[in-house]
Amino acid sequence: MTDTSVLWHRTTWKLHTEQTLCVKSGITPPSRTCTLTNTQTQTDVTDLMTKKYFPNNYDRIAKAPASWFMSIEYEDFMDWKMNGWDIPESHDCIIRTINCKTGKIKEFVYQQHKSARNKVKKLIMEQEEEFVIATHDHIQHMKPYKYLTDNEKKQIDPFE
Repeated sequence: MTDTSVLWHRTTWKLHTEQTLCVKSGITPPSRTCTLTNTQTQTDVTDLMTKKYFPNNYDRIAKAPASWFMSIEYEDFMDWKMNGWDIPESHDCIIRTINCKTGKIKEFVYQQHKSARNKVKKLIMEQEEEFVIATHDHIQHMKPYKYLTDNEKKQIDPFE
C-alpha cells in the first residue's frame, strides 16, 4: 500500500484535452505538465503560465503628446459618459453598494424587478451601505442619512 502511494505522488498528470494529443504525437508539452506533490498541483514550467495576459501600457500613453488625442467639450463628455450607460435587455437593474464603514464595494445584477426591490428594501432597512441603482431609464444614488457630510445635508435641506 505504501509503494502505491509513493508511485502515485511521482506520477505526472496531464490535462485531459492534451492526453490524446500527447499519445498521438509522443510529445509532452512542458507548460501543461503538472506533478502531484503532497496533494498540491505544481507546474514544472511556470514562466509561460504566470505572465500578464494584457500588459499595462500606462507609461506609453502618459508620454504621448496631447495633440495625438481628440479634444472634447466637458458637456459632451458628461452626456457621453454619464448618460450613455447600457444594460442588456435581459437584465432589470444593476445595484452597486459601498459599505460606509469599510469602503468595500459589491455589485449585484438582477433580472427580475421583484428581487431588485427586495434588495433595495433590505439596504434601506439596514442603513449601513450607500448604493447606486442603474436601470434602463435612470441612475439613482442613495446614502444613509447618518453617513451624510454636513455639505450633503445642506444640499438636501438648505435651512438646516
